Amino acid sequence: MIHVSHPFELTKFMDKFHHGKLPEIYREIFQETSVDSYQTKFANMENYFIHRVSSNAGKKSISYRGAFFWNKVEQNLKAVPLSTFCNQLQEFVFSQY
Repeated sequence: MIHVSHPFELTKFMDKFHHGKLPEIYREIFQETSVDSYQTKFANMENYFIHRVSSNAGKKSISYRGAFFWNKVEQNLKAVPLSTFCNQLQEFVFSQY
């Protein structure tokens, strides 16, 4: 089980997931919005579906928080290499607080 609580680390995890650099077991945790039958701007931005949860425990899950933070990342940042991503992500995350 992975435990990532800091938004910066969680978003780095999501970048690795998004670019297929994590074991296959994680493929079942996240669902891309582009698989939706409706082609919306949100679905075309390489985002992940955020499952509706009603408990605080659900809101702390990696499937919820990972998609939540990844979907906030700017589109142009999602396509850069991990080393560049980390530098730019740090600036982005800290600008959110």
